[in-house]
Amino acid sequence: MKKSVGKKDEPVYRHKISAISDAIMLMKRHTFPYLNYAHKSPFTIVPIPPSKTLHHPLHDDRMWQIAQNSVAGYEHNAVPLLTLTQDRSPSHENGQRPKPKALKQLLTLETGLFPELHPTLVLIDDAITNGTHFVACKDLILEALPEKTIIGVFLARTFRD
Repeated sequence: MKKSVGKKDEPVYRHKISAISDAIMLMKRHTFPYLNYAHKSPFTIVPIPPSKTLHHPLHDDRMWQIAQNSVAGYEHNAVPLLTLTQDRSPSHENGQRPKPKALKQLLTLETGLFPELHPTLVLIDDAITNGTHFVACKDLILEALPEKTIIGVFLARTFRD
């Protein structure tokens, strides 16, 4: 899933496309039934932004693809609520884990999308190591929208030595 979009024209990129399809299926078959049971009302899927801004040539929208395609056919919705304001090095490449406070300063909320949000927001990301990205995103959202319930869904757990 973490193959760079710079490899889009290489045969190996098909594995990324397959992993995105698998993640969509996982969300629909396993995550949504649980969330439907636990919350009994529609929710909004919000992807945690990648390390590159929207206009960067290596911007990877894999989590947006997963969010958007997962909700197809459901009363839930997907909203790109969070935006990265400055490119940064991916944490999994450089081994440096920013603190939530520092990461939060690089994020902004798309306030024009607030009316589209359901009471429960499900932040999704491809992996969780120590929760920094989730905490930064959750804290930023709750500062502006304290009435929201926020849940994190992660497709994988990273273990460090």
